[in-house]
Order: sequence, then C-alpha cells, then structure tokens
Amino acid sequence: MSAEPSTIASLRRRGLFFAMFALAACDSDSTPIIPMATLDGNGVLAFPLIGNVPANGSTTSELQQKIAGKLNPEYLINPSVSAEIVNRRPFYVVGEVQKPGNYPYVTDMTAVNAIAMAGGFTRRARKNDFYIRRLDKDGKMVRIEANAGTVLQAGDTLEVRERLF
Repeated sequence: MSAEPSTIASLRRRGLFFAMFALAACDSDSTPIIPMATLDGNGVLAFPLIGNVPANGSTTSELQQKIAGKLNPEYLINPSVSAEIVNRRPFYVVGEVQKPGNYPYVTDMTAVNAIAMAGGFTRRARKNDFYIRRLDKDGKMVRIEANAGTVLQAGDTLEVRERLF
C-alpha cells in the first residue's frame, strides 16, 4: 500500500463505482444542513445548491475543499465540509471454499482473511496459491497469481483452486 492519498479515480478502479460519500456542510453550530450526495460512475458528485462537482483525480480532502469553495461565500460563511466513502463494492470468493459467495469488502483484507470469511478451505483445496480476477487501470479483466498474504481490492474475485491429488 502506498502512503500517498488515494484519488477518486484510483478508488473507482478499485471497485468504488457509485460510491456514496457522506458530505455534510455545517452551519456555525456544526449542525449538518446538507444531506448525503452520490458519486456517479463518471466521478461526478451531484451536490445540492452548487450542482455537479467533478471528483475524478481528487483526494477526499481536495474534494472537501472544492465543495467548501463553491459554498463559500454564496451560501455559507466558512462552511465545514467532510467527505467519506461509506459504501464499497463487495469481493467474491469462488472455488474450493466452504461457502463461496460475495462478502463485504474490508480495507487491507488478505486472501487468507477472505477464505476465513468464506468458511475455510474444502478438503480438496490448494492451500498455498490462488488467483485473483480484477479490473486493471484500463478496465480490462486480468488474472493475477496470489498467495495467502495478497491484499484484495473491492470488486476482486478470489479463486481457490482444486488440488490434483
């Protein structure tokens, strides 16, 4: 994982399409006065009062500044805006696990954590190497060799293969 903040575009590549952002513009009493807004599949945020705000390529803090700049001074004096991702795509586990299916994504989840969520290995499972299918930066589905410590991304499919003997 990189120490550099994630941009909205990179978050979308990692499975955050149609993510919900919790955005709150507060008055002087810190009372939220504007409800949640939705990020669409093109990276545009439909925001009350100020209309569409392009979010692609922005970090969440840059997005907060963009929105605050549009709200100030026309609508609010010194608005306080916060942005947070509240909904991510699930990941999937298929193959030789007890309960194949989709599971809620958790940040920094490894392949072995995902297998544990899926009820563990079947007796026929290969327990030391797996495949992950995910979209690359160009939107193409790729197949990546993985091991127990490989970190999953939202939207990934973890495939636990069957051993031959």
